[in-house]
Amino acid sequence: PTMGYRDESGEKVPRSNHLHPAYLPAEAEQIPGITDRRWEGLLKSFHHEMGYGFIQCLELNKHYPDNDVFIHRNQKRHFEQNDTINFAVFINHRGKPQATDLRRPQEEED
Repeated sequence: PTMGYRDESGEKVPRSNHLHPAYLPAEAEQIPGITDRRWEGLLKSFHHEMGYGFIQCLELNKHYPDNDVFIHRNQKRHFEQNDTINFAVFINHRGKPQATDLRRPQEEED
């Protein structure tokens, strides 16, 4: 059992809170074969000053050919550019894949 994510004050943070490392917007559309599985990719770039970056995922590019996967600083965790990452996605307000719940490739799901 996991303890769940807690903020700096020790308060439990729900997944619908954008600060949660496994953030999932309450209104996120579920797309079978896309949002109900995990993906693997390379953290291609991260702009620390802007707070976002992109994950290259060749398998997901088959579904979204013109888009790398957006990653926000709140979900980046300890990963750095050129790290291989296992992640889930949701489709963001721009209709593009956004990474969430980042893990090292060898970490298994709960």
